[in-house]
Amino acid sequence: MVVMKRLFIILIFIYTQMGAFDILVGLGAGTNSLIIHDREADEVAATMQDDISITPSFSFRFSSDHDSGFGYFFELDFNAFDIDKQYESGDISDYGTSMSGVSTFFVPSIYYEFNNGGNSFAYRVGGGVGVGLLFLTGDFQVTKSGNSRYGETIRKTRIGLGNTYGVFFEVLNDDHSIVLQSYGPNIEDDQYRYIHQKIELVYRYIISF
Repeated sequence: MVVMKRLFIILIFIYTQMGAFDILVGLGAGTNSLIIHDREADEVAATMQDDISITPSFSFRFSSDHDSGFGYFFELDFNAFDIDKQYESGDISDYGTSMSGVSTFFVPSIYYEFNNGGNSFAYRVGGGVGVGLLFLTGDFQVTKSGNSRYGETIRKTRIGLGNTYGVFFEVLNDDHSIVLQSYGPNIEDDQYRYIHQKIELVYRYIISF
């Protein structure tokens, strides 16, 4: 209910403040990670990570009109993943487990733009907090020694709304964007909290309306 109220407030704010509308399409190289936190034991039960992969990038952006270096935008992003490696004692191992899924998130971001009004290049650094929908299915092995389910393989399917956090550094030139960003939603059930994170370097072409 709190997440839905937050989403409603964001949508109302967009409607009253919207400036430009852009569609951004391109390719990104990045890696996904999933931290699975045992809520009862209050500890990380498992940490998963995939290999670096190249994936399509597609997002919508509502941007503010601003005259100074500060600005904001609202971005809707999509991400599909298949994570099949796990960390244990600092090493990456393949236990034959995998968690796949899809995340969709809507993040209001605040940024500062360097060289605003100068040459054709602009540089933005910023971050935001928003709302995300995360779908997960698959299995993982509990790798935290001392956990009551240590060594056990657990299968889960979960979908839910949760908070999304992100930070980014972006270089803009006319209709082109290169951005280094980290973002991801987190959801929970009665037993675990699932914290998804993606770090990627993305080239995107900007289609403005």
